[in-house]
Amino acid sequence: SSSSSSSSSSSSSSSSSTSSSSSSSSASASDASKSGSGPPPPGTGATGKSIAEKRRVQHVVERFFAWYHENFGSVASPRPAHADLDVSEARLKNWKATARTVEKAMMEAAVGSPGKRDLRALEHQLQNVMDLQGWEFPPSGGLEKLVQFFHNMIDTASVLLNAERIERIEARYQAKTDVYEAMDRIEALMVERAVSEDVINKIYSEVRASEAKCRYTGPHPRTFLEGFMSDKKFSKLKEAQAECSAVEDCGGITLANNRLYTLREGTKLHRSALGERSWVKDCSDELDEETVTAQAEAIGSMF
Repeated sequence: SSSSSSSSSSSSSSSSSTSSSSSSSSASASDASKSGSGPPPPGTGATGKSIAEKRRVQHVVERFFAWYHENFGSVASPRPAHADLDVSEARLKNWKATARTVEKAMMEAAVGSPGKRDLRALEHQLQNVMDLQGWEFPPSGGLEKLVQFFHNMIDTASVLLNAERIERIEARYQAKTDVYEAMDRIEALMVERAVSEDVINKIYSEVRASEAKCRYTGPHPRTFLEGFMSDKKFSKLKEAQAECSAVEDCGGITLANNRLYTLREGTKLHRSALGERSWVKDCSDELDEETVTAQAEAIGSMF
């Protein structure tokens, strides 16, 4: 059987004068947005951003929380890997000062400054600090590599000190689902160096890369894909593709006869008696022409 389609109600409005026309049009657009019979009018919603941009920010926010829990667990149940790390604001401040001292000495040594410090002594200092904290570091590889591991320890300590704050931001986001407010608070963590900017930049790059690398074969007429990903519906194909590309388990998109696009779990095309059309997602590095040809032949044999 084919997928079910939703019927959208049409709204009508009339205007008796020029002044009332503007008010009536605004109310009609608002009603359509609330009922789901059409996309929200421009300038409405959080800060007037586009739907695609809002969805991108949502993915960055949710991936950030996923990164936090994957690497740090939670305040109630922290990761065992960080159990030996004795963190305090004062100790973190000292570590950052030590890192600056070492990096300054390395720079002075690189330019041959006459007042350069003994780098070997500084190397031992970093090793002692990390050893006391139970932080693993390479036995060899030079001071530059050692500094990288020292910074990793500093970044980890910063997150641990702000774990409760991160979880409050997450709880507020789950309660309000305000993606822009959550993103502002996450960026504040980055500005205050509570979370490394490399983390946020990497997550954002991954979200954009997932959007860019995925392609879609289709449209395949009179077909549907099984399994709704959610109850979300999109009025534009590009918006549906942007959302599907950012969701790993999304297999493709089906356009129902109500002109709304929905995300689907399946990747196998099925014959539709309702005149639906589908696009199959392909996020491989190279488009598999054999797969596309095989699917096209299978569809052709249905008719």
